[in-house]
Amino acid sequence: MIERNESTHFWFRARRTMVEAACAGLDLGDQPSVIDVGCGTGALIADLFGADALGLDLLTTHNASEAPLIRRIRGSVEQLPLGAGIADLVVALDVLEHVDDKAGLREIQRVLRPGGYLVVTVPAHEALWSYRDDDAGHLRRYHRTGLTAVMQDAGFTVDQCGYFHGALLPALALARLAGRKGSAVRDLEDNPPMWVNRLLTYVSQAEVAMAQRGIRLPSGSSLLAVAQAPE
Repeated sequence: MIERNESTHFWFRARRTMVEAACAGLDLGDQPSVIDVGCGTGALIADLFGADALGLDLLTTHNASEAPLIRRIRGSVEQLPLGAGIADLVVALDVLEHVDDKAGLREIQRVLRPGGYLVVTVPAHEALWSYRDDDAGHLRRYHRTGLTAVMQDAGFTVDQCGYFHGALLPALALARLAGRKGSAVRDLEDNPPMWVNRLLTYVSQAEVAMAQRGIRLPSGSSLLAVAQAPE
């Protein structure tokens, strides 16, 4: 699985940098209350906010050695086992595509304090639907306008919503198409050779730097949005 290479795989490293930059630009105060919905290993949120961050996942832990990274509880974003108005920031990375996004966003808004922040990533473009979406249990992929609309309908003010992994879009489309016909391309995508991973890391990081300078990519295979709950 690609998640085993979370610290080194170019895809995760680019997403991590985008999320770090998005969180760094938020007015969270000195000791924010942070919840990572669908936290997976918990590594990203632990590095950003320390062991006091709260992770929620359908699995209480992905690996026993990872359990100490953050506090963890078991639950679903569609019915969060948490009180109202307790969080300054909720992070939901590649979560909404798995669930009833309207219900999930309503629950996230419930647990956020007034004016609290939400950082979301999701896969982009239904045209890129592939074996990986089927394997992951995705219900949908998003267009920028669609993600913005569903967040606004839930009551959020969307501060930014843009694509990333844009430079990789043509290669990714071909790889996903080829991957339907066999396992070789899937294995290459999950575990690229070191030189390929390094090259794609450079490409992805250059793209992230462009985004940090306010250069909006016209398209990409993923979306990142930052939104704020009503005051």
